[in-house]
Amino acid sequence: MKNKNEKEKAFNEFVKLQSEHSELSNQLARIETQATERYQALIDKHTALYAKLTTRLSEVEDQLIAMALAHPEWRTGRSVKTPFGTATFKKSSKLEFASLEAVLLLIDKNVGPKSLFEGLRAYTPENFKRVTTELNLEALEALGEFELARLGITRTVTDNVTIKPLKVSVEPKPASTPVAEAA
Repeated sequence: MKNKNEKEKAFNEFVKLQSEHSELSNQLARIETQATERYQALIDKHTALYAKLTTRLSEVEDQLIAMALAHPEWRTGRSVKTPFGTATFKKSSKLEFASLEAVLLLIDKNVGPKSLFEGLRAYTPENFKRVTTELNLEALEALGEFELARLGITRTVTDNVTIKPLKVSVEPKPASTPVAEAA
């Protein structure tokens, strides 16, 4: 009897906590709905100004960059300083190629100890390639436990618990319309 009472007591506690969870979730949902509505109203109020400011900022930055590049005499070292800010110059480079496949073939052909180009003899083609290998988890999922074990893989099965509150509408209900009775 004691075991049954303990189970019933525990289940009643679970129901009580579920009720509290639902109430708290619904209160948060109401607050989040109000906050979202207020946020959207604020954004709507300032959308035109925000768009105008970001567009103008981008235009001004483009003009500043063009002018700073056109007037190297303004530079003090690698920057142009004014009371309102600094334009800093940094060297950068990027490698460009038309076809990845063509470059990979040329690397295989021209890199290595037998290369015709002295500067490429100290390297192997692998020095200039990056290869990544990943497990195909979807394909591995189809294997049985024995096959997975032979590959050093174990399947772990877990129960995932999601607590879902009772949904309560946060919007006002529309006025009900009377239903005409059949004659």
